[in-house]
Amino acid sequence: MRPVRRGPACSLRLLSTPEARDRIDQAGERRSARVESLRALAALAVFVGHAFSLSFGAGPGVFDGTKNRLLVGGGLGVFLFFTLSGYLLFLPFLRAQVGRRPAVALKDYARNRILRILPLYVVVVTLLSIVRPFDGQQSQWWRYMLFIQNYSGTSPTFPNTPVWSLQVEAHYYLVLPLLAWILARVTRGSLRWTAGVLLAAGAVSYKLRAHGVVTGDSLGVLYGLYSLPGLMYLFISGMLLAVLRVATDRERPAWADRPVVGDSSVWLLAGLACYVLIATRTQLFQTRLLPFAGFLVVGAAVLPLRGGPLVRVLDWRPLAIVGVASYSFYLWHVPIIQLLTGTHAVVRDGVFAIVGDGTDFKRTLLLAVVIVAPVTAASYLGIERPFLRLRKRWA
Repeated sequence: MRPVRRGPACSLRLLSTPEARDRIDQAGERRSARVESLRALAALAVFVGHAFSLSFGAGPGVFDGTKNRLLVGGGLGVFLFFTLSGYLLFLPFLRAQVGRRPAVALKDYARNRILRILPLYVVVVTLLSIVRPFDGQQSQWWRYMLFIQNYSGTSPTFPNTPVWSLQVEAHYYLVLPLLAWILARVTRGSLRWTAGVLLAAGAVSYKLRAHGVVTGDSLGVLYGLYSLPGLMYLFISGMLLAVLRVATDRERPAWADRPVVGDSSVWLLAGLACYVLIATRTQLFQTRLLPFAGFLVVGAAVLPLRGGPLVRVLDWRPLAIVGVASYSFYLWHVPIIQLLTGTHAVVRDGVFAIVGDGTDFKRTLLLAVVIVAPVTAASYLGIERPFLRLRKRWA
């Protein structure tokens, strides 16, 4: 991404941000190493959460005790992906809206989103529909191909738990250009009004999700827990970060240089502390705190804050490399763990359950790492990267 040439001060400010200082290559495209490291941490957390819950098996007690809750809580990493997508995809639209970038070419946007998500998704869903169907879901293959399984009223887990979140992501990709266009017309380029409208929309989305958590009725579960309407507020937390980023690009605020409120390590530590609280509390508490956790963690990596030692961990190149291939890692790890444990997860009427007896967690984790690592590399190099090289340059 090239800095906009609007005078020395603006260029210097853009070049001082973390994503301009540290880049990593993904199929020929330069990306923020810190953002890719966040993807890696989210994917690894989900991996540990699934390895523990699937190893535990169908017996009671998987959520008993702080240790168990923290391990299962690794699955919360999926929600960090939503905040990242909200920030990264809305930012170019917002910059175009306020006149700091050319208008987004919707043809290139659609092309990039299709190449990013569809090839590997089709391979994984088709393969698993053939070799590992269960619960009669082989006949649901066409629903997964159309990204509508989450609205079918049946279990959204397939033989691969993470698939439900990919459908939510795809729906966000579809509605974002329209949402950005509406925001541009309603707010007329005002960042304050943009933030206000997003906060209002986020409040409505939160109410939908909270309704599903509290009532557990089929309609609440369908539209509150596993669909874009009930999860939009997490994407909006990232979109609000984009508003803050554009505002700080215009004029660096005084608070960004203060020892505590402007320290990136403090932001990251506070966000991680939120995730710990979320993992050890009730589901309704999770619903309330999730957007703040994602806002703080992603903000630590993408906002021009004071540098801190904790955030510099995100500059570690091996971690960023894992993030580059995190999509393959994310989609393949659950089927492999299921094969090792003989278990699988189901969600019926909003209730999460494990089917099968399970096995030793430490053994499963070790074997899964040994198997998932080469599978991820082969998947990224053989499936993802050839298609990603067809993308158009993206800001």
